[in-house]
Amino acid sequence: SRWIFVALAAVITLAICYALSKKLMQTALGSWSLVLIAAGAVGNAVDRVARGFVVDMFDFRLINFAIFNIADVFITVGGVWFLITYLFIDKSHTKKAKEPGYADDPSVRE
Repeated sequence: SRWIFVALAAVITLAICYALSKKLMQTALGSWSLVLIAAGAVGNAVDRVARGFVVDMFDFRLINFAIFNIADVFITVGGVWFLITYLFIDKSHTKKAKEPGYADDPSVRE
């Protein structure tokens, strides 16, 4: 199963590299969120290839929280940052929806 996760990390990283090269994210914040996600995916993939498992190093027993590592932090922060950027800051997806001829535009329906 570790190779499935390594392959998934490779696919995600390639998709992010493609999105960054085509400038699909309109803001620097959005681009950096994708970089964080890719860095976390690569970090966990390196652990899986080198050790066969991901090494988790942070364990907060005082608050009974999950055990995690820096790559997990990158993925989580990047993912939340991406969602916030996509939903509230990057308006390219809403501009496209308002263009005439867009499939969801009720004035275009047959």
